[in-house]
Amino acid sequence: MRNYLLAKSIVAWFAIHLALSLLTPQHSTQAAAANGEAKENSSARSEKKGPRRFLVSIGISSFSDPLWNRLQYAAKDAHDVFQTLSGRFEGGWLLTTDSEADKKVTADKIRQIFKRLEKANLHPEDTVLIYISSHGTIGKRLNARTQSYSLDKYLVTFETQSELPLETSLSHEELFEQFSKLPSRRKALILDTCYSGTGKSRLSPRMMALLERQKSRFFAEPDDNIIEGSVILSASAWGEEAQESAAHKNGLYTHHLIKGFDEDLNGDGKVTITEAHTYATSQVVTESEGLQHPSAKMELVGGDPIVVGGFDKKQTALRNPILYAFEWSSRKLEIMVNGKKSGNLLKGGIELPPGKIRLALVDPQQNSSILDRVVTLRSGQEYSAEELLRPSKPHQGTVGATFLGFSQGALQQGFAPHPFPGFLMRYSAEGLFSTSDLHVGLFLFPSHKNQVKSLNQAVEHSASLAMADLMLGSHDEVRLLTNRKREIQTFTKWGAGPTLLAIDRQFENQEFRMQKQRATLGGGKFFLGLETRFSEQHLSVGISAEGSVLKSSFDFGPAWIVVGGASLNAGMMW
Repeated sequence: MRNYLLAKSIVAWFAIHLALSLLTPQHSTQAAAANGEAKENSSARSEKKGPRRFLVSIGISSFSDPLWNRLQYAAKDAHDVFQTLSGRFEGGWLLTTDSEADKKVTADKIRQIFKRLEKANLHPEDTVLIYISSHGTIGKRLNARTQSYSLDKYLVTFETQSELPLETSLSHEELFEQFSKLPSRRKALILDTCYSGTGKSRLSPRMMALLERQKSRFFAEPDDNIIEGSVILSASAWGEEAQESAAHKNGLYTHHLIKGFDEDLNGDGKVTITEAHTYATSQVVTESEGLQHPSAKMELVGGDPIVVGGFDKKQTALRNPILYAFEWSSRKLEIMVNGKKSGNLLKGGIELPPGKIRLALVDPQQNSSILDRVVTLRSGQEYSAEELLRPSKPHQGTVGATFLGFSQGALQQGFAPHPFPGFLMRYSAEGLFSTSDLHVGLFLFPSHKNQVKSLNQAVEHSASLAMADLMLGSHDEVRLLTNRKREIQTFTKWGAGPTLLAIDRQFENQEFRMQKQRATLGGGKFFLGLETRFSEQHLSVGISAEGSVLKSSFDFGPAWIVVGGASLNAGMMW
């Protein structure tokens, strides 16, 4: 009877909870998008553990200061981005001037959204995407430390006054500070604004007069500092107009970005923010006839982890690797592969052949290479020109412990019954000859005493060895043993080339007279190794196995000698 009552109670408990869940209203992200209000998706407040995905979309079309003309599509841009991505993100906020509740989109309302987002973003592996469409402007700001004025970018909000941008708008410095506070290491900030004084930008008469006094229409772009794992996308390059398109009824960049959310450029089944931006860049540059060049600043270790589409797609045949250029200065570079011109990066990206290639990035104005190195590109992978342009460390010096042994029985009995311990020094230069690495090594084995057989008699024997080699080889990354976030990479290495072995031998013969013997043996050598590099510390550790075939000059044993050894080493890169 007790068991029957217990089972009945459990069934009743589940029935009550099922009924409550059916009666509770579900606030979806799609509903917020449809109403155009700054609604918060209930899942953003949930207690779900593990990584989550958050979306913020802000569009400001109307302004209190008449200098800022009404933007036709800024609010619609934000609405369309939100509607496109809402089903792909768990939590989100939409803030536009098209809704009655939020007609006045002020800087404080944007700050409140960031505070809510910061509270919801609890996990470093959360994905966060923030989209903002509005006017942009620039203004002078006093640096409290240096007591000098500098230019800063400002996001124009409803209450921004053209003569008081510092006090009434949201500076990029503050915007990026709020962005950097988010714990996520997978976050993107997309700005469909510009700072050219035309299009989605307006400058006050005082600022226009200041710019007129400069030697050029625009001087250096104010710096936007970003942090690791972040992406900042801009609809246009510094000094260019971010166009609105009546034909598309959207900002030109936003229209193509939305389409890019479904463009899997590398065929891996997922669409990253990098792929979406590259697709949009190519389309915008073509449609604007080169007047608008979307740009980006990224600080990503390894591949792009910010996935925006392709969740229900399977991987197709992987396409060729793609080299991206996110900053306008990098887009002007010409690409050379194995000494032949392959194109340029004007449209944001270019396909390159997979495998190991010698890649050169050439500045056409100076007719000089700013990058010339060997890289290994894999199908379906994305690579950044800016990342490749970071200083490399192609030179390496290593030292370590090693041993060397002779394989044939006759030599073991008459010369080296036990392996010789020693130490090594090696210099390596990656990509010195086309796609090949150069290795120069010196191995020293101090005097080592052994008892050997000579004419069937045991005699005392001591020998010291020195070995030098000159080899060409290659290296390949072991992805399973690589952690790019921590700048730790593991490689397999190999090389082959000529080698010399110098022998200095001293022993007693059967008449107990001391005899000395010196010989130099020549032949070929190969090695195979595994090496882990700690790029931040400029250090490396590795192990290797070596083998040599040498022409014998001994009066006993085979004509060719086979020698083997192993090494444990540590090195420094520069």
